[in-house]
Amino acid sequence: MTANPWLDLPESPPYVLPSDAGAVERFNAGLKAGQEAFKIQVDSVIPEPFVGDPRTASVVVLLLNAGYKSVDDAAHADPAFLAALHKNLRHEPTDFPFYFLDPEFKDTPGGAWWRARLRWLIADTSLEQVAHRLACVEWFTYKSTSFKTGCRVPSQRYGHALVADALARGALVVPLRARKVWEQSVPALARQRHDITTASQQSVYLSPGNLKLNGAKTPEAYDLLVNALGS
Repeated sequence: MTANPWLDLPESPPYVLPSDAGAVERFNAGLKAGQEAFKIQVDSVIPEPFVGDPRTASVVVLLLNAGYKSVDDAAHADPAFLAALHKNLRHEPTDFPFYFLDPEFKDTPGGAWWRARLRWLIADTSLEQVAHRLACVEWFTYKSTSFKTGCRVPSQRYGHALVADALARGALVVPLRARKVWEQSVPALARQRHDITTASQQSVYLSPGNLKLNGAKTPEAYDLLVNALGS
């Protein structure tokens, strides 16, 4: 398994790995007027390349990159939230590995976003089961308001390796966004027996009526997730 690069994340801003810093600086410096939404945010927020523990999760969902809004700054300035992020990046055990489901953080922007999309799974299993058995991995490791191609960083390889390992051990891996780039980075994703996706990449709610299995919209897709999280 690839070594965890996030052990080297600085404790103070800019929150960027030394191995990634050059590429991030060049990308941001190359943005033109009017492209501020694409800026890779490292001065006021901690990277969120994954949430939960992808090494052990029975369900791993895939996104493109973590979004950024100015309201995130307040959450990332909270010592308790910062501590949870750092523990997550180091794979340290906690009561809520998927930290956005920790009741202490339910009112953070990420807490509200994830609870809205996971509320059916939480109701049909439990908050604790989802927090321990679900993980999310981002294709690109740093936050931005909008995503723009043109920046690749070494730390991405770790997240991609986590997904490849999850597939190898039989976890359900669910590409919610950026399926094509994920399949380019992790070819085994295209060979899953249970290919679960949302009906729309714009609506990534994990609800009984919004999931497909092997291309067909069916409740069986949702049942597979419930069984994996609740078993």
